[in-house]
Amino acid sequence: MDVDDQIFWGDVPVVAFEKPGTTAIFEPAITLIDAYEQILNNINSMTQYNDDAKLKLVGYSSESEAETPERIKEEERILKSHCIYVGEDGDVDWLLKNIDYSGMLDVLKSLHTLIMFCVASPDTTDTTFSTSESSLALRLKMFPFELKAADTKAIFKKGYLRQIEIETRRINLNRKRSFDFTKVDVEIPVNIPSDTQKSVEMAAAMKNSGLFSDKTCIAKSGIDIDPDQEIIQRDLEAENDYNQVLNRSNQVETIVTEREEIK
Repeated sequence: MDVDDQIFWGDVPVVAFEKPGTTAIFEPAITLIDAYEQILNNINSMTQYNDDAKLKLVGYSSESEAETPERIKEEERILKSHCIYVGEDGDVDWLLKNIDYSGMLDVLKSLHTLIMFCVASPDTTDTTFSTSESSLALRLKMFPFELKAADTKAIFKKGYLRQIEIETRRINLNRKRSFDFTKVDVEIPVNIPSDTQKSVEMAAAMKNSGLFSDKTCIAKSGIDIDPDQEIIQRDLEAENDYNQVLNRSNQVETIVTEREEIK
């Protein structure tokens, strides 16, 4: 190997991402998705038919031959006219197709529900989903999605750790300081529906039971704070309150002593 081709810092800046499994999230519902799209195309075609509807004139005869420039201009004038005159027993109306969307829309809703079920994703358009007040019910509906999110988090976490490994090894070439990338942890927060009030009430009940530590109760409250730092801050505040009470007590004692000495 030539000197120019050597890797002097023992690594290459490459991160490999691998997808777990072999099935994409949409693959179990491909047939249903095709059916859904076909119905939408049918509705568009039916609507387009009426957009291009023909005007039927009974008792009217054109002097121009069909498909000639004169006939085309005549038809354009008729369509733009406010009044159309026809012969005796004549009539004018549009050739329209009666379209019933209600049945097709019901099928679309059913297909949508089946698609969400097959891809194990929560149907956020479901009325029961948006009106549910129970955080447990929301979490149960979100559970399949959380499983997929866990796989995605694992992939990105691996990538970030690999990036940190490359960077620390490059920094460690300086020899002045040594960093251990294995001590770095990557946290990827996920937005999950929660009921903070009920979580706090449960944490308070856990605290009152005397069975759990302060750190566990704070973590269970669901509030985005560091339990260790919160305990330290709470202890500091309690110590400050104690010192203030002690100082006031000393001040009162000093005043009483001075008054006794004056007497």
